[in-house]
Amino acid sequence: SASFTETAPREATEKRGFYVLGASAVLLLGGYITSTISRDAADEARDINRVERARDPLRPLSETGAIAPVRTRADFEDARDKASRFAIISDVAYAAGLVTAGVGAYFLYKGARERTDVPPPFAVAPTRGGVFVAKEIAW
Repeated sequence: SASFTETAPREATEKRGFYVLGASAVLLLGGYITSTISRDAADEARDINRVERARDPLRPLSETGAIAPVRTRADFEDARDKASRFAIISDVAYAAGLVTAGVGAYFLYKGARERTDVPPPFAVAPTRGGVFVAKEIAW
C-alpha cells in the first residue's frame, strides 16, 4: 500500500520564503528611495552654501537676490538635517532588507530542498551475472 507524506508544512515554509523575499524587496526599494531623497537634500545644502559664500557682501541683497534667491542659515541647516535624517533611514532600510533577504532565502531553501521522505527514483535489482538498475521516468 502506498503511503502519502504530508507536504503542507514544507510548502507553507516555501510560501513564507516568497513573502519574506517580497518584503525584502520593498525594504530595499525604500532604502533606494530614501537615499535619493538624502542625496537631493545634500545637493541642496551644497548649493545653498556655494551660492551664499559667492554672494558679494558689498552689494545690497536686493541687487544680488535677483541673481540667486537669498537663503538663510536655517534653510542650510534644514537641508543638511534632512540629508542626514534620510541617510540614516536609508542605511537602516538597506540593512533590514539584506537581513530579510537572508531569512527569505533560508525559508526557500528549507521549504524547497529535496525530499528525503520518499523512495529514490531508481531501483537496483540483482540479476544472474550482475545487477539491473531501473530509473523512474515521469512525464
